[in-house]
Amino acid sequence: MPSCSPCRAKGAASCQVSPQDSARCVECVRSNRSGCDVLGLSAAQIRHIGRQHSKLDAEVEALEEQIHVQQAKLLRLRKQKKLWFEKMMRAVSRGIDDLEELDRVEREEAEQEERRRSTEVLPEVSLESLLPDSNFVWDSTFPMGPLNPSLLDEMNVLAQHSVGSSGGMVSSPGRPLTSGNDPTPDSTGGAVPGNPGGG
Repeated sequence: MPSCSPCRAKGAASCQVSPQDSARCVECVRSNRSGCDVLGLSAAQIRHIGRQHSKLDAEVEALEEQIHVQQAKLLRLRKQKKLWFEKMMRAVSRGIDDLEELDRVEREEAEQEERRRSTEVLPEVSLESLLPDSNFVWDSTFPMGPLNPSLLDEMNVLAQHSVGSSGGMVSSPGRPLTSGNDPTPDSTGGAVPGNPGGG
């Protein structure tokens, strides 16, 4: 049968259960060695191995936590070292040999900048500059043709320019539609009102 752990450690390929001690092999009995597992691991041995594993696992976790804490501390010190170096360079460039004096100067400069920003006056924007140009000519800007009135109606433009001073429809700014210039033919005879000669 397979060798037990002590015999395997000594290079033995197999073991034989001792007739004097059924829990150990012949070699372990002859050498009076304990810990023979020729019959396999006992329940006590399995529990012992489990406890050892849990102990090692806890030690590994504790060590990893310590490493994490030390790495965070190292990163913090590196950042602090960089900030102090930059601060010393600013002090040297200003001819200041005291870091507390540098803090005071930079604090005053920051307060002055804050006051300057608070007193800045934004440029005034007139309402007229936001309104569309009253002299805007559609045909000269978009020469593809006259603007469809139905499109103007959808854009709420026709509603703003549809009523003239006399109450009639306006075909262009200031020009009301009257019976003399209505381009719509009469539905009864095809004659255009206000246009002698009919068709």
